[in-house]
Amino acid sequence: MDNKLYEQLGINRNATEDEIKKAYRKLAMKYHPDRVKNKSDKEQKQAEEKFKEISNANEILCNKEKRQMYDQFGMSGVENAGGGGGMNGMPFDMNSNIFESMFGGMGRNRGRTRPNRVRKCKETIQKIEITLEDFYLCNSVSAIINLTNTCSKCEGSGGLNKDSVTKCMKCDGVGTITQIRQVGPMITQTQTTCYSCSGKGKILKNGEQCLNCNGNLLETVKRKVNIKIKPETNINEKIVLEGAGNSHPDYNKPGDLVIILIEKQNKYYRRVDSDLYLKKPISLLDALCGAELQFITIDKREFVVKTSDIIKPNSIYKIKGEGMPISAIKKGDLYIEFDIIFPNRISNERKNYLKKLLGNSLEKQHSSSESSSYSSIKLMESVDYNSFKDRLGKSNWTSGEGGENSNDYDVDYDYDYDESANDDIPCHPQ
Repeated sequence: MDNKLYEQLGINRNATEDEIKKAYRKLAMKYHPDRVKNKSDKEQKQAEEKFKEISNANEILCNKEKRQMYDQFGMSGVENAGGGGGMNGMPFDMNSNIFESMFGGMGRNRGRTRPNRVRKCKETIQKIEITLEDFYLCNSVSAIINLTNTCSKCEGSGGLNKDSVTKCMKCDGVGTITQIRQVGPMITQTQTTCYSCSGKGKILKNGEQCLNCNGNLLETVKRKVNIKIKPETNINEKIVLEGAGNSHPDYNKPGDLVIILIEKQNKYYRRVDSDLYLKKPISLLDALCGAELQFITIDKREFVVKTSDIIKPNSIYKIKGEGMPISAIKKGDLYIEFDIIFPNRISNERKNYLKKLLGNSLEKQHSSSESSSYSSIKLMESVDYNSFKDRLGKSNWTSGEGGENSNDYDVDYDYDYDESANDDIPCHPQ
């Protein structure tokens, strides 16, 4: 009569299934590879063989059909039935479902290398402020970005040299400590972060920190990025540069660099989606009697708008095709709100000559010789004031210098343009 499997578990032939499992758990606690990893190679090998034996015995004796076959015919009966395993049958796998079901699969690959999963650093977000002129002309812009990268001197080890970093002996370089406890018939296994190495699995020797990063594994670097603005590029648009962000030794790949384009406020123009908005001051004379108003665009083209109808307060006009670039050949529109400058007071004497003065002023200001010098003449069409002001209020441009509540002009309506300046594009109202 073959009693070898019962002897391996230390039980008799009449043991119940619960007694078999209890005996197996007790021996598994003793011979599990985690319990003997600090012993000699010989002892580890012996424990491994013993663990295979008890696992094979437990598998057969906990199966009613296999146990009945074993009790009647011994191991030959189990093998002939195709159910043999372990030492006498098919090779036993240390990662078998027996131990996985018992310990939940935790820690069973201790000391073995697992295929590393590709981990990517978190993305780095950087805002860059550029001028409206850059958006309009589709310029190439550049910026210097501060990034945190793996130290180039120690390659992320933190040590002065290769021997400065050693494997943590508390966790055997794994970074976690496994604890197996038996509470009554139950066996529990828990994993905690190693307190000795803080989960890194490595220990840095005192006084042997890298001089470049001081043992912090990281260094700060400056990186220049160049961005080509496209016609459809909008404010707050995100431009993703893959793999150009921060890197860290704990991650396989550097993160992405996300550039958010912020518009620097222009003194005269305001962007509304693909259109432009301009608040232009004009005299009461021009509003009543008509005028030829000169404009200089963001790209320094000149054009003239002739007005003949009376321009009333709170009126907005549109000039087609003078807005932001939409494509290489198409642009949005330019919306103009005229700010009529009224005199604070008029003397009685001046009132008597007002008509005469207005006529003379108009003759002087708008002679045919002046009109012929302009490069082009544009047509305006009236736009509903309230609907456009609602749209203007929803745009992401903030009121400030040159904004809706600004008065960046004097009573002579004379704007001086400094050719050396690069942030203010004047409209030259005259």
